[in-house]
Amino acid sequence: MANSRLLYKKISYSRQLNGVSDHAQLIFSWMIPHLDNFGKIEGEAELIKAIVRPHRPLSEVEKIETSILELIEAKLIMRYEVKGEKIIAFPTFDKHQKNG
Repeated sequence: MANSRLLYKKISYSRQLNGVSDHAQLIFSWMIPHLDNFGKIEGEAELIKAIVRPHRPLSEVEKIETSILELIEAKLIMRYEVKGEKIIAFPTFDKHQKNG
């Protein structure tokens, strides 16, 4: 069975998430099903667009980058580089996983 990520209802009540734009909320929630087992995903805006918004025009990349920066500022995600590759990490990922 494929790896799946579920959104909990309480995401709707998150003051932290509700403090960012609608587009940033969309990007945040649409990245979740694509996270690896460590709560990480490739961090280039072009790759996020290809993964979570593949049918949107290329002009969407700039909007996605703006949303990523907004999410970083809100401390909802972190972005760092490993060997020149950008990685996005969800810092509270483990807290929201079921064990077993």
